Amino acid sequence: VDRAVSDFRHEASALRQQVAQLTTEVREAVAAREEARHALLEERRAVASHAGRENAALAAARRSLHASESLANDRGILLDQASRLSTAMLQALRECGSDAATLSR
Repeated sequence: VDRAVSDFRHEASALRQQVAQLTTEVREAVAAREEARHALLEERRAVASHAGRENAALAAARRSLHASESLANDRGILLDQASRLSTAMLQALRECGSDAATLSR
């Protein structure tokens, strides 16, 4: 009986050591998993932030392009109006010259 009790205590001690070792390994694995999870979350935040900056830059570029197109359109309208005004002024000068020639006769 003493031998059986001694063997049982020895086995129990060995099992406690194995449980302690497994508990340590599980804790380390959980800690490593948490570190990996935090790193992944940080990476996702960084990617989202980068994408946000890219989207903002793209939106600014679109606004700039729209403003440039609008300015180009306005410039075309102004050039057309300037051309018409120039033509009208030339016509008026011709008419004035014709009237002056008529008057000098």
